Amino acid sequence: MTSLSGCSIRATRWGKVTVMGANAQTTVQKFLSGAVLTAEQQNFSAATGVPVFATTVTRDAAFGGANKVLAEGQTCYLESTNVVQYYDGAAWATVGPTDATAPVFDRVVRTAGDITTTSTSLVDVTGATVTFTTGAFPVAYGATQCGNISLAGEEIFFNVDIDGSLQHGTNGIQGSQPAGSAGYPMLYSFSAQSAALSAGSHTIKERWRVTAGTGTLRADSVRNHIWWAHEIR
Repeated sequence: MTSLSGCSIRATRWGKVTVMGANAQTTVQKFLSGAVLTAEQQNFSAATGVPVFATTVTRDAAFGGANKVLAEGQTCYLESTNVVQYYDGAAWATVGPTDATAPVFDRVVRTAGDITTTSTSLVDVTGATVTFTTGAFPVAYGATQCGNISLAGEEIFFNVDIDGSLQHGTNGIQGSQPAGSAGYPMLYSFSAQSAALSAGSHTIKERWRVTAGTGTLRADSVRNHIWWAHEIR
């Protein structure tokens, strides 16, 4: 084994070369009665706190035989994956989350023109749909939107459909047009969180309806309509 810029290069019996960090080791020494504890050994232990191995191969080869017997509670650090592990008495496990996948997300920004509906039953908000593949986690979603209803005193309802299932009951999230103020601009933004979804592809869309008249959502270059969703990990 030779040293190079604070690292070690170790050739294996298969001819492969493993570059090991300055703290990496290949054994966990077992001290016998009467053995001499050298300054080098003590300094090495103090530098890491736990054994550091280049890979799982060098980790597994470091225990047993003339070395320390592997037992429950043993910890180590792996350079190959940059994780801390512990031995539970039967197998090695990783400390902390084992899924390092970044959460998925998406959004739709509409600036092409206002969206309208006269439907008194739920219909899709034009363009407000995202589809992505998640793990077994919940998603957060929301709409940034403003608009109005053409008739005073009428109501507008918004709901969220995930794979055909409504998230906010039968009616959904209610907005009203003030009495005597037909067409008055109102803020209809909302956000919420789903329950944990199954791992797989999911379609998340905004739906809406009015009790009467014409509902309008502003969606131009001055007042964008934004529909968004992201996985929570």
